[in-house]
Amino acid sequence: MFSSPIWSSLLFGAVLPVCVGLVHLSVIWTRKRRFYKNLPCPPHSFLFGHLKVLGEVMQTLPKNVHPQVAMAIVREKYNLPHVFYMDLWPIATSLLMIQDPDIAAQITQTKNHPKHTLNKEFLRNMTGEQSIVTSEGAEWRKLRSMLGPAFSSNHLSTLVPDITDHVLKFRGQLQELVKSEKIVRMQDLACNLTIDVISQIVLGRSFNSQTTFSSITYDFRKSISWAGTSMDIISRNKSRLPIWWYCRRLDRELTAEIQERHAGRATTNTTTASKAVVDLVFQAYQDEKLGLSTSKEAQKPDVDPEFMLLAVNNIKTLLLGGHDTTATTIAYTYYLLSQHPDILSAIRSEHSTAFSPSIKTTASLLESGQASKLLSNSNLPFTTAVIKEVLRLFPTGSTIRMSSDPATETLSYQSQSLPLTNHALWISHYGIAHREDLFPDPAAFDPYRFMPGKEVPRDAWRPFEKGPRNCVGMELAMLEIKAVLALTLREFDFESVYGRETDGERGLREAPERHGGRAYQMIAFAPKPAGGMPMRVRLRAGSEKEMEKEG
Repeated sequence: MFSSPIWSSLLFGAVLPVCVGLVHLSVIWTRKRRFYKNLPCPPHSFLFGHLKVLGEVMQTLPKNVHPQVAMAIVREKYNLPHVFYMDLWPIATSLLMIQDPDIAAQITQTKNHPKHTLNKEFLRNMTGEQSIVTSEGAEWRKLRSMLGPAFSSNHLSTLVPDITDHVLKFRGQLQELVKSEKIVRMQDLACNLTIDVISQIVLGRSFNSQTTFSSITYDFRKSISWAGTSMDIISRNKSRLPIWWYCRRLDRELTAEIQERHAGRATTNTTTASKAVVDLVFQAYQDEKLGLSTSKEAQKPDVDPEFMLLAVNNIKTLLLGGHDTTATTIAYTYYLLSQHPDILSAIRSEHSTAFSPSIKTTASLLESGQASKLLSNSNLPFTTAVIKEVLRLFPTGSTIRMSSDPATETLSYQSQSLPLTNHALWISHYGIAHREDLFPDPAAFDPYRFMPGKEVPRDAWRPFEKGPRNCVGMELAMLEIKAVLALTLREFDFESVYGRETDGERGLREAPERHGGRAYQMIAFAPKPAGGMPMRVRLRAGSEKEMEKEG
C-alpha cells in the first residue's frame, strides 16, 4: 500500500503543471482579447473574439464561399470603417482588413511591406521557397530581374501568333460543344487553354492540354483542388499531405522537362538567345555561378541540384499563377456578357470594326506583325473596359502583407493609430472594388466606368496589385483575354445553366445577388466561379455561314 504522503505528492506533481498551464493560457487569452479595446472591429467576445461574428455571416452563405466575400459582408453588416480588425485567434490568423485604396497604397507602394509568412507556409509545397512569390529582399529582386524579359511587351508581341493558335484550338473545342449540346464547366475548359499558353512561355513548348492528356496539367489541377484558405488552420493542415503528394509528382515531371529542354538545345548547338523562362533561369544561374565558362560542367545544369531547385520552383509558380486566374476571368466575362446583351452587342461591334467581320481574317491579322497594335488598349478601348469591369466585380486575388516592425509599427487611419502587432494585413481587392463611394452602384456590370476620359478613383482598381510586387504576368493576361474574346464572342452565345441540372435536386445556397448570386466566388486556391461556371454554348445566329466559308 502506498502511503498518503506519496499519493499527495504524485497528485500535486500532476496537478501543478496543469494549473500553471491554465494560468498561462488565461494570461495569453486575456492579453489577446484586450488588444481590441477601442479599436475598429465588429462586436467582440472575450470567449470567441470575432469567430462567432464570422460564423454567423458564414451561416448565411455557401460553405465554400471565398473569405473575401464574407469579409465584405461583415463590414456591411456592422457598418464598419474600411480598415478594421478581425480577431480569429486561436483558429486562424487574426487580420487587419484593408478595404481602403489609400492605405493599400501605403502598404504596397509607399513602404512595400513584406508578404506575410502565411504566403510561404501556404505555398511552400505548391511553389517551393525559392520562388518569385515567396521570396523577399535581394533574392526577390534577382528573380524579378531574371524573369522579367519573358513578360516584356516586346517579347509578348512576338508570342501573339502562338497565343492565337491556342485560342483557335479553344474555338474548336467550343464548336464541338455546340454539336454535342453538352454542359461544360467553362473554368475547366478555359484552364486547358491558359495552361497551354503559359507552358509555351515558361518551358518553350505547350502541354497541349486542349487536345491530349497532360499529366502535368492533371497534377496541377489536383494540387489546386486540395488548396483551401491559407488562414484556416484546419483546412490548411488537412490539405498538406495530398498537396505534397501531387507537388512531388510535379517536381519530377518538371525536372524531366527541363532536362529534356537543355539536352535538346545542347544537341542542336542552339546559340539564339531564348526568352523561355527555363532558359532565362539557366542563363542567369550560369552567369552567376559558373561565369561564361563553356566547360562540360557548365553545359549540364540538369545535374546541379541548386539550379534545378531554382528552376522548378519558379516554373511551378508561373504555371500556377499564369493559368488559373486568367481562366477565371474568361469564364466570368462570358457569364456577365451573357447577362447583358447590350454590352455584348457593343463589344462585338468593336471587334468587327477593329479587326474584320470575318473570324478567319481576324485570326490572320492576329498572327501577323500587327497583333500588338491590334490588341492595344487604344485600339480596343471597350474590350479593355469590359475586362477591367469583370476584374473589378470578381477580382482573382489579393495580397496579405505584414509589418516590417510588428512590435512597434502602427498605421494611421481616420485620426487613430492602429497597431499592427501579430496581424496579417489583408488588402482586399474585392472589398475596395465593391465600395459604393468609389464605384457607384458597385454590383452593376458597367464597363463604361472604365472608358477613356472617365475618372477611376486613384489606386482603387488593383486586381494585379500595385507597387514593386505587382503581377509580372499582367500584360500577358490582358493580351490573352482580348485574343479569346476577339475570336469567340462573335461566333458563339454563352448561357449559364446554374440550377437543378448542375446543382442536383436539392439545389445549392446562393450568395446575395450583389455578391454574385449563384455565380459567387468560391475558395479553391484562388477565387473561382462556383461550380466551375456551368455553361451551354450555342452558335450565334448567322455564324453558320462564316463557318461554311472557312470550311
